Amino acid sequence: GKMVPVVRILGSAVDFGIGGHLMDLKIADAMLKQFQEKYPKLADGIQRDSRAKRKLLSQAQKTKAILSSNRNAPFNVESLFQDTDFQATLDRGVFEAMIEGPMLSRLTEPIQRSLSAANLSMANITQVEVVGGAWRVPKVQQILSKFFQENTEKKLVLGQHLNGEEAAALGAALIAANSSTSFRVRKIFLSDTTVHEYAVQAVSLTGKWEKNVTVLYPKGAAMGGKKKLNLQLEEDFKILLFEDGVPVAEYTVS
Repeated sequence: GKMVPVVRILGSAVDFGIGGHLMDLKIADAMLKQFQEKYPKLADGIQRDSRAKRKLLSQAQKTKAILSSNRNAPFNVESLFQDTDFQATLDRGVFEAMIEGPMLSRLTEPIQRSLSAANLSMANITQVEVVGGAWRVPKVQQILSKFFQENTEKKLVLGQHLNGEEAAALGAALIAANSSTSFRVRKIFLSDTTVHEYAVQAVSLTGKWEKNVTVLYPKGAAMGGKKKLNLQLEEDFKILLFEDGVPVAEYTVS
């Protein structure tokens, strides 16, 4: 008679070209070019120096965070390359221009795709929660707020109650513990869907023949199920595993 939480993912969508880390890379790349223009004799060397690039990326993260609440932010790295310090400033408008085409213009597309996968519309949305580092960028908040306020009757506001790192770590640990026989935790039933398509193909070890590709899990399929594939072959063969049409693993059957 005990009640247990049930979490069901109705639909999901991903755009791997949008994210806080990619924004950091944009800033770091822009500052690298500024350094190369300012110190042309060091341009080739810093391009090949991974340690200097890590310093640029680390400062890019800090500068992006400062821009969340300020119109301008410093970009200073001591001894960036060959004992040369680097100082610059970044304007929020310039930063937003960096990410406008590759990211901001596509920001709402995953929302629409996830609703389509779940057979829902904006009228079904009652609450919105944003998680991660990118939502702290004011332009991201502005675009998302405008999207939900214009397309929902209740003028939804963006919920900002979760720490992205903690939510991911604690959620993964809880789901893993629920799936394990070694831990006793409060049971949670989770029904998730895949954002990728998974398929397999049987091929000859010598390359003389290959079977048709069989899709086991299409995009949006429920995760956690088992599939059975019957093959009648009289020789050793390989099974190729595809993710979205790209080979990711192979297994030899003998």
